[in-house]
Amino acid sequence: MAMKRETRIDWEERVGRSLRMMSESLDRGDGLELALERAATEAASSPWHFHRAFRSLTGETFAFCLRRLTLERAAFRLKDGASVIDAALEAGFESAEAFSRAFSRAFGIAPSKIASLPWWKGELPSPNGLHWRPERMSRWHYRPEAEGGASPTGGTSPTGAGLALAARIVSLPPMKAAAITGSGDPWALPSLWEELTQSLERAGRRPEPGSFLSFFAEKDFGAALALDDAEAVPEGLEGISLPGGLYAIATFTGPCEAIGPAWDALDREFFPSSGLARDPTRPRLEWYQNAAPAGLAELTVTFLCDPVVP
Repeated sequence: MAMKRETRIDWEERVGRSLRMMSESLDRGDGLELALERAATEAASSPWHFHRAFRSLTGETFAFCLRRLTLERAAFRLKDGASVIDAALEAGFESAEAFSRAFSRAFGIAPSKIASLPWWKGELPSPNGLHWRPERMSRWHYRPEAEGGASPTGGTSPTGAGLALAARIVSLPPMKAAAITGSGDPWALPSLWEELTQSLERAGRRPEPGSFLSFFAEKDFGAALALDDAEAVPEGLEGISLPGGLYAIATFTGPCEAIGPAWDALDREFFPSSGLARDPTRPRLEWYQNAAPAGLAELTVTFLCDPVVP
């Protein structure tokens, strides 16, 4: 929905007020219809006009935004020690089973596992930077003026996050790396990263941006630091070689916790029409290109590198 500048500024103020009200709606347990009605009334608008402006300015529908924030708050409650059934009822679900299905579909992990992952932040992809926080809402931004409705929640983006992933075919050279490897549950990867970071600190190493990557083979995975051929492997780390070759590489911008759904989107959006197949003999790579400023995980840039063969 294209808007005149004066109209857009006016609606930005109205939608901004509605976003601030969302935390109150979550705490009161308002249903979708009541929350939408309250927000539209506060914006002095009909629900239809309000919803259209909200979607245009934020990049997601009111319903999707409210549900996303509800699930993020549930994730925090689980981390804080709440049971799955208590988190489910507080989030407005009638049963723990329905909540678990919705939570697992959104986050890619069962809610029963959250208590064992203290490092996990529980943030879902957001086209406007808005996330649930205890006692306050995070900063947000409006999306640029755009025609049409590439809304992540209107069904036009298969990622469900407003991120249409396009892949390039690139021939990567083999890479030498220092790594800590694991096997089994890939949710153990963050602990490997903590161990890798501590090893580098003890060795006095300060890697350059773009030198960190995770790799995922058929059974193994690991946290790794790419090295020049002449560089020695730091003490306590394992020297490995990552094979080169053709890779389908997509750029993902957003929090690392949202990379899982991005991989799923790449599977759906790229491979069916590419004429290529994944090469199971080489590992997938997540190649991290920067360290985002504190509190701005949406600015983290990651290359998703999928090995392919014709």
